[in-house]
Amino acid sequence: AACQNVCPVYRQTGGHAYNSVYAGPIGAILTPQLHQLRKGSSLPYASSLCGACYEVCPVKIDIPEVLIHLRGKIVERRKADLAARLDPWNLGMEAASAALASGARLEIAQALGRVAQRPFVAKNGFIERLPFLLDGWTKHRDLAPIPRESFRQWWKRRGSRPGAGSAADPGASQRARGGFGASAGGGTAGTGPTTPEGKHVP
Repeated sequence: AACQNVCPVYRQTGGHAYNSVYAGPIGAILTPQLHQLRKGSSLPYASSLCGACYEVCPVKIDIPEVLIHLRGKIVERRKADLAARLDPWNLGMEAASAALASGARLEIAQALGRVAQRPFVAKNGFIERLPFLLDGWTKHRDLAPIPRESFRQWWKRRGSRPGAGSAADPGASQRARGGFGASAGGGTAGTGPTTPEGKHVP
């Protein structure tokens, strides 16, 4: 099938990983539906949703849209079961959804994450091993820790008001007000690179 040739997931896993006669993106939507989601319920998640399968499909089956639909059906079925709702993974997803729905809650979650990650950050600056369910993230890869300062915090500190300077030249507003780098004649003392705070780098 054309979709198999372009699917990055299929190229990495191969056909046997789908445990069905239908492999690749088309198998990811056919197998779960043929078995009423009792079998192959993980297959709709075996996709990056890049859309390459839809682009090359000769009959234009919107596979990414069907994958999203099936994921929703799987989540609805799991929520109908009390044990599934209390599953640690589901509780984690619910917590993540609540945190990501609000900028204020996200900042709180990031602050808590910075504290919680400290015991797991190795000397090389990466997180090499996480406990419990999170171990799956670090079995085959290292994770970069949560940065000390988020983009929102950097932007707030930098100042987002008009005339605060551009990303290319953060020190423009200070020079305009006669701050660092301003000469007596109103020009600039130098045109070297600047830091995000607007300080010149020697």
